[in-house]
Amino acid sequence: GTEKAHDAIRGEGNYKKAIEGIKNLEKKGIKVRINAVIMKSNMEDVIKLAKQLNENHTHLMIRRFIESGRGYQLIAKIKEN
Repeated sequence: GTEKAHDAIRGEGNYKKAIEGIKNLEKKGIKVRINAVIMKSNMEDVIKLAKQLNENHTHLMIRRFIESGRGYQLIAKIKEN
């Protein structure tokens, strides 16, 4: 998804770190798979991400959001964004 959405869930600055890590792996010839959780608040972002990753031939795994464990704790934060 977007940097804003990613950092809201994973912590500020983690989007850029994730992108940097992906680029480093791909430079070394290591295939990368991206996991994304889809919910109402990020549906459009995940669709854009899927199109972008498809152009780069990067595999995307999409899962639905489940309000349990860490997800339950983050639900209020996600709804704010």
